[in-house]
Amino acid sequence: MSGTQRTSGQGTQSNLLNTQSESTQSKKPVERKHADEFSRYLGKDQEPPAEPSPSAISKPRSGNQAAKPVPDQVFMVNNMVNNNYQYVRDSRQFNATDYWQTPDEMKQNMAGDCEDFALLKYQILQERGVSEDRLSLAYGKLNGEGHLITLYKDNEGHEHVLDNAASDIRTVEERDDLRVLVRFKMDDVSYGKDGWLKVLEKIRSRAD
Repeated sequence: MSGTQRTSGQGTQSNLLNTQSESTQSKKPVERKHADEFSRYLGKDQEPPAEPSPSAISKPRSGNQAAKPVPDQVFMVNNMVNNNYQYVRDSRQFNATDYWQTPDEMKQNMAGDCEDFALLKYQILQERGVSEDRLSLAYGKLNGEGHLITLYKDNEGHEHVLDNAASDIRTVEERDDLRVLVRFKMDDVSYGKDGWLKVLEKIRSRAD
């Protein structure tokens, strides 16, 4: 899935996330049921570009555009994760076509791809008291390439995109480079059970 290369940050923001840096070279991916089937459906048997093209990265809003009604903690969590974790493809990090880390693994490794960023943001926001009714994960296409993001719904029902491949937070409607195909909850991605099938079936039923 697509993403933008970032370098790990240092300082108090890392402490807030209670993370620790550790080499990933010795780690082997835990087997995920149906991972291969899910990967084939998303077309991940073909490697994405080493780095996204400039057009794949959203540009910041101009200064004269009004701020959106997103709580400060949502901005803070999005920025902390984007700035303190490195984007690394699964083929490089785990020698696998597709590997979804748990949020705890992401915290330990300090690196991952788009779904790892999305799952971590979702979990941190939940831990900080953001209602699950306001949060969802979403699979879609970023400039035609498979991509996973976290969505935050405000009081008016607008969905704001928390994206590792974007430098700011915009609504789904404002992201003309992004097409959301299916939404689901973190509970649907149940590790070691039938989470892969649930997600796969939702994408198949709604993405056509």
